[in-house]
Amino acid sequence: MLTVIFAIVLIFIVSGVVWYFSLQKVGVDFEQVNTISAPANSAVEEKVSEESIQQKKSNSPALVASEIQKPPPTNNKISVCGIYTDKGEYQLNSDLLSANPGCLKINGANNLILDCQGHTIKYAATKINVSLDKKSLYTDSATDYTTPLLDVQNAQDSVIKNCVLETDGRIPLSITKSKNLTIKDNTINESPYFTAYVEVRSSNAISFVNNTVHVFYDQLKTVNSYIGNNVFLWNQPSKINKTFINSVLDLSEGSSNTIENNTINGSADGDYNIRIGADHGIGLTNEKNDVVSKNNISHSWFLGLETSRQIENSLIDGNLFDTIGAAGIGSIYGTSWINNKISNNTVENAGLLFHFTREGGLLVYEDAVYFKDNAFINNNFKSYTGKYGSGESSSFHFQSPFWLQTDAERQPTTSEIILTNNLFQGNNFNKDRLAPLIYPASMVKDGGGNICGDNNQHPYPLLCN
Repeated sequence: MLTVIFAIVLIFIVSGVVWYFSLQKVGVDFEQVNTISAPANSAVEEKVSEESIQQKKSNSPALVASEIQKPPPTNNKISVCGIYTDKGEYQLNSDLLSANPGCLKINGANNLILDCQGHTIKYAATKINVSLDKKSLYTDSATDYTTPLLDVQNAQDSVIKNCVLETDGRIPLSITKSKNLTIKDNTINESPYFTAYVEVRSSNAISFVNNTVHVFYDQLKTVNSYIGNNVFLWNQPSKINKTFINSVLDLSEGSSNTIENNTINGSADGDYNIRIGADHGIGLTNEKNDVVSKNNISHSWFLGLETSRQIENSLIDGNLFDTIGAAGIGSIYGTSWINNKISNNTVENAGLLFHFTREGGLLVYEDAVYFKDNAFINNNFKSYTGKYGSGESSSFHFQSPFWLQTDAERQPTTSEIILTNNLFQGNNFNKDRLAPLIYPASMVKDGGGNICGDNNQHPYPLLCN
C-alpha cells in the first residue's frame, strides 16, 4: 500500500517539474502571467525593448507591390535608345544618334513626359546608295526602314515636346492605340531617301500643336484629334528628283477631328500639268463631324482640300487657298457628301473655286451616291490662273454611268443617286469667269446673293448678280 502511495506522489512531482520547465522553454514569464491575470480594472504596463520591436518587424509579412507607392521618376536623363514604360518626366541632355531606324519606344505608359529640350533624335543610314540619276535606291534588304524612329504605343495622358526628329528611314514618329497625348513644339525633318511621314493610328484625343513638319501627316481611324497651329512644309527627298505625294495632311475613317490655324505648303508650283509636290494640301476620306478652319493652304498641283468617299456633318470654314492647280475645294473619287457646310473660304491663283464630280461606283458598304443637304455660303473666288477648266468658275457635275475603278464597285441604280437640297448663298464665283457648271440643275437651292458671270445652261438654277 505504501508503495502505491509513494508512486502516485512521485508521478505528481515529476509532472510538475516537466510542466515548469516546458513553460520556461516557451518563454512564459510567471510575473507577467500574474500581471495579465490581474482584475480588469488594474493598470497594465507593457515594457517593450528595441530588440522585441526589431523581432516583430522581421517576423512581419512583406508588403505587396500594390501597397508600395513608388514615386514617379523626375528629370530622368535619356542618353541611349530604349523602351520606356514608367510614368514621369524624361529629358534628353544631348543629341541621340541611333544605329537603327528605331530608337525610342514609349509602350503602355501613362503620365509620361518626354522633353528633348531642343535636342535631336536621329537615325543616319550607312547602307543606302543612290544611283547617279537620283531616281533609284539601293538599300540594305536586312533593314526595315519602316520601323519608327520614335514609336508610341498604347500610351495615355502623355506629352512629347521640344524634340527634333530626323531619320533616313520612312517614319520619324508613329502613334498607335493611344489616348490623350500632346505632341507639341517639335520639328520633324524630311528623309533624304524616302517620302517620310508621321503616322497616327486608331487613337483618341491626340493634340498635335505648334510643330514644324517637313514630312506628310497620315492619320487613320482616329477620333477627337486636334491638329492646330502647325507649319507643314513638305520637302521632297533631296536624293530623288521629281517626287510627289497625295496630300500634306491626310485623315481617313475617323470622326470629330479638328484641323485649325495651320500653314500647309505642298511645294508644288500650282500648275496642274507639272505634277511635282503635293496633289492636295488636306485630304479627308470617310470622315464625319470634322472641322477644317482658318488654315492657309498653298502650292498643290490639283486641289487645296480634296475629299474621297463619304463626308458627313463637317465644317470647312474660313480657309485661304493659294497657288492651286485645279480648284480650292473638291471631291473626285467616290464622292458622297451629306450635310456639310462650306463657308467663308477664299481661293486665289487657282483654276476653279470648287470642283465636284464622282468617279467610281458603289462599294459594298455604300447604300447610295449622295450629294445632299450641303451649304455653300459666302465663299470667294478671288483670282484665277486659267490653267485648268474650260472657263467656268466652278464645276458640280454628277452624271452616270460612273467610271468604275475596281471590280469591287458596281453602277448605282437611278434611285441610288440622291442629289438634292444643296444651298448656294452669297458666294462670289468671280464675274470674269463663266457661272458654275451645275448638273443636274435640280440638286441646287438658290439662297440668293451669288455673284457669277455668264452661263451656258438653260434654265440655270442660280440667279446671279
